[in-house]
Amino acid sequence: MSKRKTEKEEGSNKIKKQKDENDETTDLTFLEKLPDDIFYEVCLFVDINTLNNLSLVNLKLNKMHSKFIQSLYDYDEFEKVMRMKRVEPRLTVFFTENPSALIKKYKRINKLEIEIFFKALDRYPGGNCDEMVLRWLLTFDSTKKTLKKGSIRNWDGEVSGNKMVKLPNIRDNWKELLKSIASLSFEEPNKKNLYYFTIEDKRSDWEEYDTEWSKIEVKVKSNGVEIFNFLQQVIYTNERGNRQQTNKKKNEKFPITPIASKMLEELQTFCGITRVEKESDGETISAKESREFQGKALKFNDLRDDYPKLETLISKLD
Repeated sequence: MSKRKTEKEEGSNKIKKQKDENDETTDLTFLEKLPDDIFYEVCLFVDINTLNNLSLVNLKLNKMHSKFIQSLYDYDEFEKVMRMKRVEPRLTVFFTENPSALIKKYKRINKLEIEIFFKALDRYPGGNCDEMVLRWLLTFDSTKKTLKKGSIRNWDGEVSGNKMVKLPNIRDNWKELLKSIASLSFEEPNKKNLYYFTIEDKRSDWEEYDTEWSKIEVKVKSNGVEIFNFLQQVIYTNERGNRQQTNKKKNEKFPITPIASKMLEELQTFCGITRVEKESDGETISAKESREFQGKALKFNDLRDDYPKLETLISKLD
């Protein structure tokens, strides 16, 4: 075994031992004596809390810590190593308090987009079509965050909607939403690059009023590259004559996990959304917001069908 490897293991074991002896105060000053390459290896090993504490011990360790972060950044390993420590820098950088100069630099070159959809489809409560697609776009860059919203609705064959418009206020739980997305991102997707879950709707037919959202979607892009994709889709297990009953694959259940459920809770709070029926009746924060802040009215003069699939019209929102 090489001397370097022995020094690394001794450093790692000493951190473990000192943390076990006293979880509240861990003496990390011994790390000052380590060569740069061994200190780098130790930093790769420790958890994120210990790593952050290194910068607070004294001036020398603060400089060594900064050098480690700079090395990760220079060798394009910053995101990879941080995710190994269960930190998603492409999200957390936008709410990090008192960021270092390097983190500020990282923030300046990153742009984050979170696209959210709530879709109510295949609904004819009382016999009248009542479908809607609601879209939010939350963007972050180095200087500001922006939230836009648009919608499309079909009420009894009359299709209407409004283009995306900037909202003046962003709900206070936006940080919790980002944290919940980051938490779910560390779980293994249950489908290829997709966190997919189902929710069971017990409706007997499409004329019922109180139904689940057909689809809830969240897509996150960092500098134009998709890094997170979430979909919760309804399945109708009790509907008379429903084609899903005879299609076992479409009717397959993917129960939501506690971490995903927490993300959905933050998402609904952020969007001001509750039940579909409440949204349709104008009783939610989202519905009231849509009445107060409306984008340019959409035109659907070219529709050949009074009951088009609303998802095919989403591009008109931009």
